[in-house]
Amino acid sequence: MYLGKDNCPVCNAVLDAATGMRDENDIPNPHDVSICIKCGEILEYGDDMGLIQITDEVYSDLDIETKNMLLYYQNKIRKTWYEN
Repeated sequence: MYLGKDNCPVCNAVLDAATGMRDENDIPNPHDVSICIKCGEILEYGDDMGLIQITDEVYSDLDIETKNMLLYYQNKIRKTWYEN
């Protein structure tokens, strides 16, 4: 889903789309989490839907299933990018 352009606050990659982890048609909302497709950093949508680095506090409040999914996709992204 096209969201308008934003940059990863970690690697500065241009990000302009999102796909839900559980349902590809999910639309992100403020304070939902995301992952940068370039560096694999776990991010959060801010109040204005801009991407920000997730804080330790927000991450620690996530349920274990969400954390496991995030780490799974983060590892896949990093393995893919760093192998190429």
